[in-house]
Amino acid sequence: MIVFDVMLLFAIFFTFLMPSGNERAQTEKFTNKGYLMVFRNKYFLIFVCLGVLISIPNSINTTFLSIYIKGLGGSDTVVGWSAFATAILEVPVFLLLDRYLKKNSRTMLTWLTVICLLFSARWLLMSVAVSAIQVIFIQLLHSIIFGGYYYIGTQLTSHLVPGEYRSSGQAVYGLTWGGISGIVAGILGGWMFENLGASVLYRICFGITICGFIGFFLLRHSFRTTENQVNTQSKQFN
Repeated sequence: MIVFDVMLLFAIFFTFLMPSGNERAQTEKFTNKGYLMVFRNKYFLIFVCLGVLISIPNSINTTFLSIYIKGLGGSDTVVGWSAFATAILEVPVFLLLDRYLKKNSRTMLTWLTVICLLFSARWLLMSVAVSAIQVIFIQLLHSIIFGGYYYIGTQLTSHLVPGEYRSSGQAVYGLTWGGISGIVAGILGGWMFENLGASVLYRICFGITICGFIGFFLLRHSFRTTENQVNTQSKQFN
């Protein structure tokens, strides 16, 4: 309790040091009908639905990882090292992506497709792990894979959603990771962990993520085809 309270007080203190944003004049009156604009882009809708497929296994792993480690003979110390391995590389990943990632939709969809494949490999490795130490090393992938997916997904949302409704789009994107996936992970994941066992559970997660990988691959192909058609029509018009 003391550690949590101290960290929260530090967080509250630093919020007062943050600069205030520059307010811009609102050009159009905001209405609730504007939320429909968020869902008019079919690519964003498909992206969000695929995000649910990718985030559910991740939430299941977050929820039941400590139990899985102890089932493999790991101690509370090993659980702590696993949490450390999960978070240690996230900040460098964010900084590198911010510096080098090309901010165009097709490139970002390509990277999301690759990341989904890495997610699948991660769950497959978790399903065959035989020791808690192996789990720690597998968890090192989390920083790269989750950090990459979340950052790129945030940037892609900004590209696909109109600027005036971007905050609503980001809220919908965040809901897939923090809301829907958590509910499914807690209910369905708990049942599978108890009745099917951890190894089978992670194999199911592998299958779910492979479906997400195929979906992102097809989405990228569809986006590329549409983009090429638009460019061809533009050249013919000119």
